[in-house]
Amino acid sequence: MFAVLSVAVLLVAAACVPSPQAARPDARRDKAAAANDARYLVGGPYAVGVTTLDLGDRKVDVWYPAERVSGPTAVDQAEMLFAPAIRALLPQGLSLTIDLYGHRDAPPAAGKHPLVLFAHGIFSWRGQSAPLTAHLASWGLVVASPDLPEYGLSSLGFPGVSFFGDAEAGMDRVVERVRAEAGGAGVLGGHIDLDQIAITGHSLGGALSTLYASRPFIRAYVPLASAFVLPRAGTGATKPAMWIRATTDATHVDVGLPLAREAATGSEAVVEIVGGGHVGPFAPALCEAGGVGVIPLLARHGFFLPEQLSVVADDGCRDPNRAGQAKVVAHFLTAQLRWQLGLDPEPVGLGTGVVEHLPVAARYEHD
Repeated sequence: MFAVLSVAVLLVAAACVPSPQAARPDARRDKAAAANDARYLVGGPYAVGVTTLDLGDRKVDVWYPAERVSGPTAVDQAEMLFAPAIRALLPQGLSLTIDLYGHRDAPPAAGKHPLVLFAHGIFSWRGQSAPLTAHLASWGLVVASPDLPEYGLSSLGFPGVSFFGDAEAGMDRVVERVRAEAGGAGVLGGHIDLDQIAITGHSLGGALSTLYASRPFIRAYVPLASAFVLPRAGTGATKPAMWIRATTDATHVDVGLPLAREAATGSEAVVEIVGGGHVGPFAPALCEAGGVGVIPLLARHGFFLPEQLSVVADDGCRDPNRAGQAKVVAHFLTAQLRWQLGLDPEPVGLGTGVVEHLPVAARYEHD
């Protein structure tokens, strides 16, 4: 549930930063006709569908562009991720209900759409950023967000599950399943462009996205409030990167961002939301579960976590500007992915002047 990781653990090999090649300047971001158009602050033209794939040891929620249907959007019960023995310890009546912001198995929109992989944070789950993943789908992207038992909630209390296992191998299995679905007769069949794949992720998931970018089929990566790791030399380091962070992140897990930028030899950009927190702008379900957020909901039931953990898990949730901050994350993430995956022939909303049209203060720079 909570995106916390020791910076000391993540600074492995920081002293061995490879000598970077000159990054490729990308003047197109500022010279494009729609460079400063903040159009991705709001939802896109597509309705959103959501379906769930079961891989046995993990589930994958997939958001996708859909035809419009009536009725309520799907919901999820996050507490069901726990093993029965742990659920029995939770306060009676506790329900971590979250809105998935998509209609269950709605008819998909016509055509093939690029694929985005989403990696959640430590002790978290596949639906932690549902408003954000649904937003991407509304702008024409298919987003696959798996539970990652290698470090997530879905590992806790289940015998035989290796915590801190090989999350990259786990993501490989997810990609394999999504490829099969794309070629099958299910709801996603014929609707995913498997030649256009990117990855993003939050906190420890951001670190995973950085490492996973070395897979040859990944076109770009966007770490969010990311725990620090260096991109791998070679194909990972040369791919387009965008880091999005909040300036008041209580975890300070992104302290090594300058080193990561130095090691990246492809085009790169950084978005810094002024204020915010580690959770609020990036993992809204932690703030919204049960209608009030995970930490207040647990407290309401008389269940209190250690103060340090509670502060981090709620970091940014009570910020009065949280809604605007989440829109800024959605805008830059959508703009970057649509451009790098070929939906926008030239960059939209990625010029430096776009910050003048955002609902909250942010700093933005690109190479």
